[in-house]
Amino acid sequence: MSNIAKRTLKRPVQSGGLDSFLQPKNKRSPRKTLVYGCGGIGKSTFASQFPNAVFWVTDPGLGTLECRKLPRSTTYEEFIHWKGILKNNLGDFDTLVLDSLGALEQLIWKYTCENYRNKTGALTKLMTIDSAPYGAGYLWAMRYWNETFSFLDELSEKHGKEIVLIAHSRPDTTVNVDTQDTLKMMPAVHKHVQNRLDQWCDEIFYAYIPMIAKSETQGDKTKYKGTKGRDIRKMTFIGTGNCMAKNRLNFNDGDEIEMEFSYKTYIEHVNKFYSKGK
Repeated sequence: MSNIAKRTLKRPVQSGGLDSFLQPKNKRSPRKTLVYGCGGIGKSTFASQFPNAVFWVTDPGLGTLECRKLPRSTTYEEFIHWKGILKNNLGDFDTLVLDSLGALEQLIWKYTCENYRNKTGALTKLMTIDSAPYGAGYLWAMRYWNETFSFLDELSEKHGKEIVLIAHSRPDTTVNVDTQDTLKMMPAVHKHVQNRLDQWCDEIFYAYIPMIAKSETQGDKTKYKGTKGRDIRKMTFIGTGNCMAKNRLNFNDGDEIEMEFSYKTYIEHVNKFYSKGK
């Protein structure tokens, strides 16, 4: 008999059937949320309203927002230092806000350039992240990103912490089914990180200010101009050809793909989802 078979026979038999192992339906769980959009739209303000939030800061743009925040990390080593502080003080916060992914990416790239090793294992410092052949610098950087995601997984799944990630937005040129170029708003990080976020996050919100069309008639000609509406802020929660977005709480109960960009509206949708079936 193989060693695997022997270990299997020694394993205690548990009674109760499969149902005794299944998790409760609609069990409320901490969310892993990404919100991205243009600068100044209120991403950090939105995140600061999550329960007992503390900011893990890499972005100089947090400014004068009144919130609980760690000193800004200006190197990846400093960023890792604060990871240890957070891990040793889990009782002092319920939500961790990482602000922002783009600034963290710059720290990771600089650290990668200083610690990159070639195929033989020899230390080979890079002038830029692009210097390594065949995009190897970006792949090397992903090991540091994965360490961060593993830490955030531990906070969420083991310690029940809400995770909020903040990123700026950038237009990305994609090709639709008719082979026509179109612009799609994406988080302003490298495509490898974008793919990781798409899998990892429970919700991805794209925050923006809608454009309002206004008409101007001169003679027999009418022209339409787009202008941003004041005090109207929206966030998309369904991915479209125009932006990256998603949700796992059935926010699109109907035909809606967006909601008001406010924590109050967000938490109303969350509570509505978890109240079903009770």
